[in-house]
Amino acid sequence: MSRKTGTTVSTENKELVVRFYNELFANGDLDVIGKYVGDEYIQHNPWAPNGTEALRGFVTGFRSRYPDLQYDVASTGT
Repeated sequence: MSRKTGTTVSTENKELVVRFYNELFANGDLDVIGKYVGDEYIQHNPWAPNGTEALRGFVTGFRSRYPDLQYDVASTGT
C-alpha cells in the first residue's frame, strides 16, 4: 500500500474543487452541493446568506440571469 504525499493530496484537492465549480456553475448540477458541501456552509460574501439552500438559490439565480455565461477555472494557485 502506497502512501499519498502532501503534493498528491494537494493536487487531488485542487482537482476536486475545480470539478465542483465546473459541475456547479458550468453545468448547473445542483446535486453536487449535497455531495461536496456540508450543512453548515458558511458564505464569506457579506451580501449572501449562509447555508446550502442559499447556495442553491444563488447558483440558480446566477445561471438564470446569465444563461450564456462561459465558466472556466483559470488558476488553482499553483
